[in-house]
Amino acid sequence: MFSANETDFIIAAWFLVPFVILSIGVNKDIRFLLPILPVIGLVTARLFFRAVPKRAALPALLFCAIPIFNFFNTTFPISDRSIYIAEFPLISYQWENQVRRPIKENWRLDDILGDINRDAGDKEPAVTMVVDHQFINAATFDFYRNLYKYHMRLGTIAYLPGDEPVSDIVNGLSGADYIVTKTGFQGQPGSNAKNVEVKQLLLSDQSEFYVLKEYQLPDASMAVVLKHKQ
Repeated sequence: MFSANETDFIIAAWFLVPFVILSIGVNKDIRFLLPILPVIGLVTARLFFRAVPKRAALPALLFCAIPIFNFFNTTFPISDRSIYIAEFPLISYQWENQVRRPIKENWRLDDILGDINRDAGDKEPAVTMVVDHQFINAATFDFYRNLYKYHMRLGTIAYLPGDEPVSDIVNGLSGADYIVTKTGFQGQPGSNAKNVEVKQLLLSDQSEFYVLKEYQLPDASMAVVLKHKQ
């Protein structure tokens, strides 16, 4: 179909175009490399078969079968058990808390937004997040808001300056109609520096908010929805 030169040009363009375009952007998230991973695999395979003698190709491919099997086992696991050879994880169920079997959990995001939407009625409420957990944050709530086409405004106190007084943060929340917070683990400290103190003031007797509803979460904590006393 293609000559050798045409093939080389296609492979080079496939790699360079996404690489250059995505390198210009400010966000250098690792997931942006996904478009060029196939071509990296093709180039690696091509160099492999050029460099390795034909007699050594089969043993080398058999050796590659171990990481390939481990990849599929951690992505589509067939067992909960890890198998080690001389402390090397031949089959890994959990490696440094990053690789584990996929599990299905319900973090109640759709329930929380649905209840707020029903309680607000025809009003377009302002909902502020006083939590920046990996599963409960402004971005994940925004996904469900768009999915169900709820008319509400979402905000967050995450990433405020570390020296921001707690009282000023609480006063800034007076414009919110609803506040979503969480007990237990809040998320990364950098984006949750004032969460605990803010939550304590919000739940005090002098607060402008009261607890509307609580939701049990998979990590044994509770999501708490507060409503403004209007």
